Amino acid sequence: DQLLSFFPGSALSQITTNNIRDWFHYLINEKGTSEVTVDNYRRNLNSFFTFTTLEGLTLKNPLKKIKTIKRAYQVKQPFSELELVTLRDNITDVRTRAIFELLVSSGLRIGELESLNRTSIDLDERTGYVMGKGSKERKFYFSVPAVYYIKKYLATRNDDNIALFLSYKGNKRIKSNGISRSLRELGASCNINDVHPHRFRRTFATKLLRRGVPLEQIRVFLGHSQ
Repeated sequence: DQLLSFFPGSALSQITTNNIRDWFHYLINEKGTSEVTVDNYRRNLNSFFTFTTLEGLTLKNPLKKIKTIKRAYQVKQPFSELELVTLRDNITDVRTRAIFELLVSSGLRIGELESLNRTSIDLDERTGYVMGKGSKERKFYFSVPAVYYIKKYLATRNDDNIALFLSYKGNKRIKSNGISRSLRELGASCNINDVHPHRFRRTFATKLLRRGVPLEQIRVFLGHSQ
């Protein structure tokens, strides 16, 4: 609809590659639409015109000659030490503190943290096992503060649920969106932007790198194949 409204009176079958290029140029350079959004338009329209061509509604797909729209790359920053201290000082519940300390010290993905059971971790050894991408099990490590707050959190529970972390509603395993929401709310409470689980992974990796840990070892800790 947005594409056709830019070319009033044109039928779908009349839209050309140059028409779409003109529209994309207008969106980015005059309307200020981000390259990410326009490239999403490109992908969606490519799927759509592939369908209309297969169904005989158009003769060809005008998106075929349009390459991926390059996105402006920004270096994503880890948390600074001051930000970590500020976030800690603003945590008001023990579950969020346990999740925070575990993310900071382990480099776990949000989905991996969600899947943890009580039996997944050894609090005495400060180690755990998680099923990462590609169904590969890997060992991870965590800090003394993480042990302290996990124990403190578990002491507040009187259920027999095997999940390590539960939602506050219904005593069910906490979901990734629940973890993300808690962290966003924490960031908002102390005016720190971009407080999300993956930034903790980036902070974890950056700290290891600054301590001189080889990249190959950091790769293993993060569960990356490359």
